[in-house]
Amino acid sequence: MATWAYEGIQCYVATNPFVDSLVMLPLDGVSVPVPVGKHEPLYRAWNGKDHFYTMSKTEYDGLPSQYSREGVACYILNKQLIEHLPLYRLYKGSIDDHFYTTSDDEKNSAISTGYTDEGTVGYVRVNPSPRHVPLYRVYYPGIGDHFYTTSMAEIEIEAVLVISLRGVLWEDIHNVVDECTEKCGYKLKLDKNWLKDKGDMLASDGDAKRIRNKINILVSKNGGNKSKLSLLVVGKSAGGVLAWNTFKRHYGDIDDFNRAALVMVDPHGAVDNDGKFGAYQNDQDLWWPSNWSSDTNFLRVYNIWQEKGIPTGASFPDSRVYKNIKISESGISHRNISGHAQTRKLIKEAFIFCLHRVVE
Repeated sequence: MATWAYEGIQCYVATNPFVDSLVMLPLDGVSVPVPVGKHEPLYRAWNGKDHFYTMSKTEYDGLPSQYSREGVACYILNKQLIEHLPLYRLYKGSIDDHFYTTSDDEKNSAISTGYTDEGTVGYVRVNPSPRHVPLYRVYYPGIGDHFYTTSMAEIEIEAVLVISLRGVLWEDIHNVVDECTEKCGYKLKLDKNWLKDKGDMLASDGDAKRIRNKINILVSKNGGNKSKLSLLVVGKSAGGVLAWNTFKRHYGDIDDFNRAALVMVDPHGAVDNDGKFGAYQNDQDLWWPSNWSSDTNFLRVYNIWQEKGIPTGASFPDSRVYKNIKISESGISHRNISGHAQTRKLIKEAFIFCLHRVVE
C-alpha cells in the first residue's frame, strides 16, 4: 500500500463554462454587454505515472499514446481578471511529474530542485465564491506525481472524525477548529463527523469514558470500521487535559483508528488518579503514557502553550511529542492563544496528517 499526501486547496475553479464578467461596449451607437471572462475547459490526462493538465485542446489531443485522456477536470479562465492568479505548470523529467501552483515561491522552489518552467496554463480564483469550488492537491511520493481534482471522493481521502474540547470558560476553540478544517477543504457537520464537548478543572475517569463513548457513536455513524477512519482531537485548557487523559485511559480504542492526532492548546488542569499533585500548568509538565505508540506515521501529538498570562499552560517536553511549542511573545494569554497563527497552523497540520489516500 502507498499513501497520497493531502496538500490542501490549490485554488478555486468552475465546474461549468460560465462567463465570469461582462463589460458594456458601444456597438452601432448602443452599449451592449460583451463577455471578457469565459471559463473554458482544463483537460486532464494520465500516463500511469504523471497527471497532465492543459487548456489547449490541440495539446491534449496530441499527447503521446501512453496518456489516457480523462476529459475535462474543471473550467478556468484564459485571461487574468481581478482575484485571479496564474496557474503555473512545471515539469521534472527525471521523475516524469508535472507540478501546478499559483505560488511564485513554490514555483521558484520547484525550479531550484530541477523542475522546468512550462509557463501559465490559465487563471484561477484565489478565494472562494458561490460559483467556484476548491481544486484539491495531493502528492504521491512513491512515483512523484501531483494530482489535482475538485472531487474529495476521487482522491479517496479518508473520513476524519474531529473532536474539539473547550475549557471551563471559553468556547473559541470550537470556531477555530471549524475554520481550520474548512480552510483545508473539509466541512465539519456536528454529530456526524464532529463532536463538541468541554473539560472541567479536574478531569476524571468518567469524563474520559464519556468522550470515548461519544467518539464510538461517531464511528458507528461513519461505517463502524475504525481502520477506515482517522481521529483528530483538539483540546483547549481543561479540554486539552481531558483530551490527554482520554488518550491515556482509552488508548486501546484510539489505536484501532487508521491515524490519530492529538492537539493540546495551553492545557491547564488536574487529572484524577494520575499520581500527580495539582494542575498541569507551567510548573508541572505533561508526560508520555507507556501504552502510547511512538510511530509518528500513526500517532502525532502536538502541544502549544504559554506562561505569560494566568492561567498558564503545561509543556510536554518529551522527544516523542511531534511538536511542543512555547509562545512567549508580548500580549499572548490563555484567553487569546486559540486564535494565534501558530495554533491555527498546528491544527491544520494535524488535520492534514489525518487525511490521506491509499492506493494499491
